[in-house]
Amino acid sequence: METLLLHEPSWRFLTYFLVFIGMLFEGEIVLFTAFFLASSGVIDFYDTLFFVVSGVIIGDILWYFAGAYLERRGWIPACLRPASKTIDTHLSARPFATLLFSKFTYGLHRPTLLRAKEAGIDLYTFIKMEVAASLLWIIVVGICAVLFSAAIGLFKKYLRFAEIGLLISVSVFILLSRLANSYYKKKARYK
Repeated sequence: METLLLHEPSWRFLTYFLVFIGMLFEGEIVLFTAFFLASSGVIDFYDTLFFVVSGVIIGDILWYFAGAYLERRGWIPACLRPASKTIDTHLSARPFATLLFSKFTYGLHRPTLLRAKEAGIDLYTFIKMEVAASLLWIIVVGICAVLFSAAIGLFKKYLRFAEIGLLISVSVFILLSRLANSYYKKKARYK
């Protein structure tokens, strides 16, 4: 793969195109992979940075408009209305903090973007906040990818232990969240 990307210019363009498209719809995985490849010298760092930043910002603006469109069409089911109200409350009170926090929370960023226009954030304000939040997010995830690519050789034999630890951590987190959820549901029933 590396040889193919280094010696065939058309494949390099396809790689950048896939990074751009990936940033429109995905986030951390594509960003981490792109910076990992760039820091390894497989693709150009500055070209990667350009396509990552443009993909993130254009994608977030598209999600912003998609939220308004879906709201006008009534495509948000009734079961999601309470979550929408919660997101709207946070966006109205602390828009930048909510956008920044949602960037780092898997599964929360797209719903936050979908609700931004309905929460009363105009496009100009949204773009200013989103560019700042996106740049901070890109810097943090990019630094993690670069550091990981530099350290991967040192950690190859210990990686399987990290995978097992991650599996155990996620399992414990899911178990604790289910226990807490059932506890609070029971507590709410008795009130």
